[in-house]
Amino acid sequence: MRFNRFHGEAGRPFQGRFKALHVEPGHALAQVIHSIHMNPVRAKVLPLAQVGAYPWSSLARFLCGERPAGLVAGTVLRESGGLPDTPAGWRR
Repeated sequence: MRFNRFHGEAGRPFQGRFKALHVEPGHALAQVIHSIHMNPVRAKVLPLAQVGAYPWSSLARFLCGERPAGLVAGTVLRESGGLPDTPAGWRR
């Protein structure tokens, strides 16, 4: 309540800022995945050449070949031009 009075806000802090949307498999999902992988570059945390080594991104797990069972790569690879599921395909 103090925060809201000070900032002239109403409701819970951060309401409306975060949301979850269902994304259908296909081109839209691939675009969301690419966007997430590029977030550290856009935030100027690291240069593009080092995006695959960023430890808090799933891209590093895709590149090394070891990934949890739920981390499925088929959609993003297919929608990126049928790239192979290899480190070279992920770098491309």
